[in-house]
Amino acid sequence: MTREEAVRRIKQVAKEKLIKLDLSRLNLKELPSEIAKCTHLKELDLRHNEITSIPEAIGQLSHLISLGLDNNEIPSIPEAVWQLSHLTGLGLSGNQITSIPEAIGQLSHIILLELGCNQITSIPEVIGQLSHLKFLELSWNQITSIPEAIGQLSNLAKLRLYDNKITSIPKAIGQLANLTTLALTKNQITVIPDVIGQLSNLTELELSNNRITSIPESLGQLSNLEWLDLSNNKITSIPRSLGQLSNLEWLNLSNNKITSIPRSLGQLSNLTKLELSHNKITSIPEALGQLLCLTLLSLNNNAITFVPKTLRSLEKLKTLGLGENPLPIPPEILQNIQSYKPGELLTLLDFYFQTCDQFEETAETLNTSSQPQVTDKAMEATESVRPQTSQLRKDIAALYAINARLAKAAEPDGSTSTKVARAALKAQTSLIAAIKALEKMDDIVTSDY
Repeated sequence: MTREEAVRRIKQVAKEKLIKLDLSRLNLKELPSEIAKCTHLKELDLRHNEITSIPEAIGQLSHLISLGLDNNEIPSIPEAVWQLSHLTGLGLSGNQITSIPEAIGQLSHIILLELGCNQITSIPEVIGQLSHLKFLELSWNQITSIPEAIGQLSNLAKLRLYDNKITSIPKAIGQLANLTTLALTKNQITVIPDVIGQLSNLTELELSNNRITSIPESLGQLSNLEWLDLSNNKITSIPRSLGQLSNLEWLNLSNNKITSIPRSLGQLSNLTKLELSHNKITSIPEALGQLLCLTLLSLNNNAITFVPKTLRSLEKLKTLGLGENPLPIPPEILQNIQSYKPGELLTLLDFYFQTCDQFEETAETLNTSSQPQVTDKAMEATESVRPQTSQLRKDIAALYAINARLAKAAEPDGSTSTKVARAALKAQTSLIAAIKALEKMDDIVTSDY
């Protein structure tokens, strides 16, 4: 039935001299030889079938400019294809092709070439002859290297080589002056060459899931870059030059070994998403508060102990990830940290940091006032020196002041959400316990008089 339907469509196209023929999704195992009658055909869609071979007759379609053979069972590129001298688009992704023959250099007008999801192991040097090529898709293959001839593709705009076995980027890549997208995710690359900085028209650079250890300063020269993904590598530091990427909108450096964030990132005025989770970052620079377009800030699983108040300036922030950091927050709050809206979370953190500051001051005072000193003061006391004026009482008073602020926060109003109020109330519990402990200590000191 499916072959009959294909033949019917072919005859109709031949009779009416149509230029487009859609034979996709017909479960075809072969292309009917009647296709040779469609001499006016310019576009032929054979995608999503079960075709294993292409008849020589297809080479007679001299006007053909687009041929779609994606998602079939073709083991090799049919020789008849090389006769299609006007072909500008060839799709062969999702087949069983193992090699790209030298004859591909004959497709002198080809603009789009898709060979992803095959079993190709190498790219021939002859690829450099395709001077009109703008889009090259070779993702999900077993390619181990990129030939230097790639640099001859002066019109190439998009180069996709996801999920291969490539170990290095050739210096010739820097010659691709019109390249806008370079996708090399999930390979075995260890070094980003400095020549990448010469790709002045690059807008997308995807190098995640590799073995890269450092980012070259030259990346800061990519003034048109909008998307930079270097996640899941072994990078230890972020160069200050990244702050020069004035058009950058998305920066992903998660799952690396980064220890600090340079202040220069605060200059990325168009940045909307910043992902730095699963690193070894210990602090957040105040300069990040200048990223007024930021909608997502992910800092989960780091070593951050403090969040600067400047982040309160990020009014467009919709997602703030701070989970799995050693922040001074009770465990029950930390477990639900993802449920807080950014504004609520930052307000909550402010309360805790204020509290911790006061605790530190109190602890410091107590440490400098050891028990022998207190005992000596008690022994020398007279009627004019009362326990109310002791340093211990001052410390208790300071904690009561903190408790008063938390109590105010625990009463939701127009400026404090219910969630923050509940958090403040829980903070009061531990604070009151500390006050009671100090008051008990004060009672002991008082009984010495």
